[in-house]
Amino acid sequence: MNCQPCQADSDCNQAGLAGFGCVAYGPAGSFCGSSCGAGRSCPDGYACADGRCRSSSGSCACNDIGVALGAETTCERVAAAGTCMGMRGCGASGLSPCLGPTAVAELCDARDNDCDGATDEGLVCPGGCSRRGVERGEPERADCLQIFAGTLALRPGVGWSKGAPAARTSGANSAR
Repeated sequence: MNCQPCQADSDCNQAGLAGFGCVAYGPAGSFCGSSCGAGRSCPDGYACADGRCRSSSGSCACNDIGVALGAETTCERVAAAGTCMGMRGCGASGLSPCLGPTAVAELCDARDNDCDGATDEGLVCPGGCSRRGVERGEPERADCLQIFAGTLALRPGVGWSKGAPAARTSGANSAR
């Protein structure tokens, strides 16, 4: 069970196994690690750190159990504009890359582009339309509706234009 993707300790203690915990590996996600120390050593390829066996290489691959269970972990997609949460998991071809949106500078499009939990912060949309204005119950004008429907967008270096904003990967940042 060492190195199986996980989201909680309970993901690591299945099929009667005990003594495993979910260990954070930074932006790559979290992976199972068995208890170590006090007379308990780690298997080859692992080192004991903070009472858990961690991969000596600092990365993990899927094992047969992880593939059979479809084991998953959250991960981070780090970019200059911010960090978005994603998911990765075990499949027939091994551990997937971190799938999720990439943070970009905020656009006036009613989306959390930089993955900080707020939408369109600090921006005023055309004609004074802002997401916060709509949330406060201010009248929704046609341009506001176009922005929030994704048919009018502020594009860097272009300005306001009709048409859907650049394609985005749907995913984890909407749950943040």
